[in-house]
Amino acid sequence: MSLKIAFVTPYYDSRDIRRGSGTFFYMSRELERQGCELSYFGPVAFREPMVVRPLRAFAKRVQKGGYLTYLDPAVARALGKELSSQLGGSSFDMVLTNDPGVAAGLDVPFPIVYYSDVMLPASARASDLREMVAYRQVPLWALRRYQKTMRRCLERSALAVFPAEWQVEQARGYGVAPEKLHLVYFGANIPDPGPEVAEQRDFNLNAQQRKVNLLFVGKDWEGKGGSVAVEIATELNNRGIKSHLHIVGVDFSDRIKADFIHFYGLLNKDVQSERNQLEALYRSCDVLVVPSKAEGYGLVFVEAAAYGLPSLAYDTTGVKTSVKNRTSGILLNPEASPKDFSEVILDWLNNPDTYQRFCHGARAFYETNANWAVSVRKLIEVLKSIFKSVSE
Repeated sequence: MSLKIAFVTPYYDSRDIRRGSGTFFYMSRELERQGCELSYFGPVAFREPMVVRPLRAFAKRVQKGGYLTYLDPAVARALGKELSSQLGGSSFDMVLTNDPGVAAGLDVPFPIVYYSDVMLPASARASDLREMVAYRQVPLWALRRYQKTMRRCLERSALAVFPAEWQVEQARGYGVAPEKLHLVYFGANIPDPGPEVAEQRDFNLNAQQRKVNLLFVGKDWEGKGGSVAVEIATELNNRGIKSHLHIVGVDFSDRIKADFIHFYGLLNKDVQSERNQLEALYRSCDVLVVPSKAEGYGLVFVEAAAYGLPSLAYDTTGVKTSVKNRTSGILLNPEASPKDFSEVILDWLNNPDTYQRFCHGARAFYETNANWAVSVRKLIEVLKSIFKSVSE
């Protein structure tokens, strides 16, 4: 059965690999490769409701990060009205979207499927917000508006599919029927480098020479734990391990000066020379260290796994899914210190065979769970379940 899908990413064209971290570019391309027929919608031009402007202006003064317009219920209604008009008269098996506003506001005669890493808590309790760093400082009035959109998104969606387990758990808090909720990992947004790179890793020379190359990838320096990564590299050097930290995503060479820290700035995967540089770093570095405070999913960890590169990170939100603890990497308590991270690396240097097992475990995790061929195959099975439930 070939599925005819309206593929909606309302704020950008999903066929542009530079948008949305490339996630919906790779997803859509693989859906087509596996026989689905996609019609693309996005970016969508619509009139922004007047009520949003004062809310955004007020939030900008009192809230770090401003107002999340795409989660506003008035925007959802306006966006849904415009898209409903565009889709009217068409015949699709379903709408597949990454946007909660689309799912909340769309009025069409075919099923809506929401597949995204965007989720927020169903309540405002401190316990629900503890790990959800992005929402800790959100004013209650704004959170309530966002929750209204998310609740309607989940209610109106025939299926709600998430890449991380914590999102499924949070969706349950909205009272969503269990049969509507599904877990399908995002794949790595890179061409498959092949299994050889993991098989060729050898940590014995590192152990003999007491050296290690660390890799940090992220544009959000504080949110991704960039300063913690610097402290880890500093700790290792202080303990006699020749440690180099390679940083992709930002360039703070003017304010962070150390001969063991190397900045590469933002590397664009759509530019061949820059993609080659990023791939070379994935191949040549020994450990990915991205101590994120929170992640919707954590694409960088599954990209590293494709190269057999083990990850060290905090045990939090989406990282719990994108890193298979003690297989593709090690997750540390969110209160762990840079010294705790360095202890793991020291153990690998003292036991290189243990490190090698993590390399093989990382590649195996990518092959079985976190590549788009596998993910889309599982997604199609989930999408077809809509028609099974109807026939029953």
